[in-house]
Amino acid sequence: MKTLILKSSLFIGLVVLALNIYKATLPYYWGNSELSRKMSGLSISEDVNLVYFGPSAVNREFIPSVFEEELDSGGISAFNLGVGAMYYPEQDYLVRNFIEDQDMRSGIQYVLLFAQMPRPLNKHVHSVRVKYCIDWHNMSSGVRYFYHKNNFEQVVNYIMGYIENTLCVGEVFEMLMWRAGNFEIDQDNLEAKGYSSFELETHKEEKFNKRHKKFVRKQDGDEYMKSIHRKSQGGKGTKVGSDDQVVIDDQQYIDRMARQKGIDFIGVYSPDFDFYLKLKGLNSIYLGDSEDYQAYLSIENRMDRRHLNEEGAVIHTQRLARKMDEFLSESGSGPAKGRKIRKEKDNKEPSQERTNGKKGKKEKRNKKQKKQRQKKRRQK
Repeated sequence: MKTLILKSSLFIGLVVLALNIYKATLPYYWGNSELSRKMSGLSISEDVNLVYFGPSAVNREFIPSVFEEELDSGGISAFNLGVGAMYYPEQDYLVRNFIEDQDMRSGIQYVLLFAQMPRPLNKHVHSVRVKYCIDWHNMSSGVRYFYHKNNFEQVVNYIMGYIENTLCVGEVFEMLMWRAGNFEIDQDNLEAKGYSSFELETHKEEKFNKRHKKFVRKQDGDEYMKSIHRKSQGGKGTKVGSDDQVVIDDQQYIDRMARQKGIDFIGVYSPDFDFYLKLKGLNSIYLGDSEDYQAYLSIENRMDRRHLNEEGAVIHTQRLARKMDEFLSESGSGPAKGRKIRKEKDNKEPSQERTNGKKGKKEKRNKKQKKQRQKKRRQK
């Protein structure tokens, strides 16, 4: 009996070892098919030196072409690496691995990360998409964070996610099929440099329309919705709790990695999300209090409570560009000289000619996007 148990254990151990060796040959983003397509697009995009990771709030609300047009700081070419449902553990895992990825990070000078807090892993906790990114670092952070929150169910979930990922439980089929998959990026998405508009996804038009109508009904005729985050606490929000320290430690760890590779790591904080006040010595961009940014809460600029529509995304991206200019000015940082990306701009106040030029480009882009929507509807 002991011999049987020993042989069985040895066999299982060898199988797990073989699976982990095979998994190591896959790209670190293998568990996320949409990101796999975006990564293929990034790999064939020339002169990109800024990438932005995050959930659907990045995927749907960051338009690289608008960002580049609005920037006063020349020489920046951006790519949107946002994907729906990319929550804290996954984006932390992806950014760490991206910075270590010599091929992908080549030429990258700025890595932006949508700031958010860890969330419970209740939903789909055993799915590949949730657990493929639970490495030792993420497991340790999740356990510490939810331990300080006295949420021991989530402590168990993070430990189980790590164990299942290490043993490749429920992952074998997806691991084997990844190499057979077609992860070539869609041409429209490539031209938009990773940005995905609600309006262009006509195959989901009915679903999005229902979501928007439901959202509008809930607003009960109000012109502006309430803030997504709690009201900014200003200086009162600087107290650091034990759970906050876990997130700060993760940010500091990524920042050290980035600095070693000559990359500026920047956290981007949504309106009224004042966690940035607790950061010391870390790069951050705060998009401001909503009372000074009413367009962000305007019903006409939103698809639903969590997402802006394309008009709102344009406004939001322009604001991020202005904040990026402020960051570059205050930090003394700037794109590396000699990059053949875009013609350098003067750091002067925009002239009337330049302003008219921007408007003309935006009008052309809006017309092009309208034609694309009409074309897709006809094909449908």
